[in-house]
Amino acid sequence: WVSMIAFVVVGLLLVRRGLRKGNHAKWLRANGEVCSAAVIDAQRTGAEVGDIPLFSLTLEVEGATGKYKASVIALLPPETVALAVGSRVRVLVSPRDPKDVWLDAVESWPTGT
Repeated sequence: WVSMIAFVVVGLLLVRRGLRKGNHAKWLRANGEVCSAAVIDAQRTGAEVGDIPLFSLTLEVEGATGKYKASVIALLPPETVALAVGSRVRVLVSPRDPKDVWLDAVESWPTGT
C-alpha cells in the first residue's frame, strides 16, 4: 500500500509540475517579448526523455536592453548538439524577469543531415 500511495503522490506532483510549465509557456506566448539568441554552450544534464538527453543551453539573448546570458533546458538528439552551438534561436522573454527565457522556435536549427 505504501509504495502504491507514494507512486500516486509522485505521479500527481509530476502532473502538477507539467501543467504549471504548460501554463507558463502559454502565458509567455501571449505576453513575452520575442527576441533572438545565440546558443553559446550546451551541457548534458544527465536526464533523458526516452532515449533523448536533456541539455542545458547557455544563450546570449539580444533583448531590448542589450545582450545578456540566460539558460534553458532542451531535448536535443546527441548528434545535433555540436551543430546547435552557434545556432540562432528565437526565444520568448518574460516582461517580469529577463532571465525567464523560453525556447520558442528555431530560426536555423541544425538537423544533422
